[in-house]
Amino acid sequence: GFTTMKYCIHRAQSIEFIIAGTLGVGTDLGRTHNVKYDLVKFSVDAVVKTAGTTNSTDFDINDDSTTIITTKPSIASGATSDLNNVCDNPTTVIAAGSNLTADIDACSTTAPVDAYITLWVAPEAWLYME
Repeated sequence: GFTTMKYCIHRAQSIEFIIAGTLGVGTDLGRTHNVKYDLVKFSVDAVVKTAGTTNSTDFDINDDSTTIITTKPSIASGATSDLNNVCDNPTTVIAAGSNLTADIDACSTTAPVDAYITLWVAPEAWLYME
């Protein structure tokens, strides 16, 4: 756990990636987010508006083209969400100046529609607040 943040009064911040329309496999989808200050990463949530069928739809978040999640959000056939996917090594920060992008690594045969991917983060400086 993050015992150094046990008295933190700030909520985690969210970085949103929206991929509109019928989904398909691809890289750098939706908006690219440029990081303004060092961030600690916590988890990733993925939600779709309309469920796909047959096979899962798998998402990824990249920091300068390198994945930040081992267990990637994977929305099962007929489902609309996969929540609380823990990021790799959350004590390794996303550096200021990095570009964050979203990928779809696999897509249901009948593709889902409209993806909303949320990366939960906090400024690294919050670890040192007293």
